[in-house]
Amino acid sequence: MVGSRSATATARSRTWPPARAFRASTSSRCTSDCSVPRWRAPHGWLKRRTTAHTLRRRAERKLADFEIKDLRASVEGRQILKGVSLAISKGEVHAVMGPNGSGKSTLSHTLMGHPGYTVDGGSVIFKGQNVLELEPDERARLGMFLAFQYPVVVPGISMTNFLRTALNSKRGYDGKDKSKQVTPKEFRSMLKGELEVLHMDDSFLPRYINDGFSGGEKKRAEILQMAMLKPEIAILDETDSGLDIDSIKFVAEAVNR
Repeated sequence: MVGSRSATATARSRTWPPARAFRASTSSRCTSDCSVPRWRAPHGWLKRRTTAHTLRRRAERKLADFEIKDLRASVEGRQILKGVSLAISKGEVHAVMGPNGSGKSTLSHTLMGHPGYTVDGGSVIFKGQNVLELEPDERARLGMFLAFQYPVVVPGISMTNFLRTALNSKRGYDGKDKSKQVTPKEFRSMLKGELEVLHMDDSFLPRYINDGFSGGEKKRAEILQMAMLKPEIAILDETDSGLDIDSIKFVAEAVNR
């Protein structure tokens, strides 16, 4: 042990010289096991190190744009989430991994306010607000987005109408203030641009949402929604599950944008 510590001390000689790294003799003031060599860091080193560490941790907490703190949630009286904590900063991609039934989808739905999940405690801070106190539509307008593992079929509503309505809702358009409404020209321009970037065919746009879509088409439709709405925090619930190699590559490229 002494040899390994001496090597460490030599490598860090600018911080604490190896000649003073250890004190072989014991101190008369020693009240514990005096046979153990005592470490002596240069005066003030520990304080400087602690201060730097504290400042770095404070900076990390300050940079977190989305923070989950001790989140607990249950379904039908059974607690699934038991103290989840996670801090996410802008530009980061985090993967939550676990076997089936471990709570990944529960976490996703709880974050977006699904009524079938009960929050037992904790907080989710985004833009200075605890989003657990907001309705799902308010969370979406704030900049949150959820791509479902199993996208639902919505008969009678075309993809085009759905996307335009979603954009208007995010902008706060209530049918009165025209300044918040996306114009047809603006919408077509945005939609065309995103389809080109995502290398997607526009043939499914007139079709009803996910009605008759293949697994890959459903996931591509979810990614298109994300691209159009441009959320600040996107929660993707196993978006790559059940996809072929080409579709997985498409999803990965879209996420990395």
